[in-house]
Amino acid sequence: MVLVRQEPFDYTEWQKMLWQGQTVDELFEAAKKYAEVVQD
Repeated sequence: MVLVRQEPFDYTEWQKMLWQGQTVDELFEAAKKYAEVVQD
């Protein structure tokens, strides 16, 4: 049996840094491009 050590992870801190430096418009454009790629 393998024991998995779970590290505490603060999702609120992760989310604060996830899209740092990007505007909502930039994220929206990236999401549209990604959606086009996945649909093909």
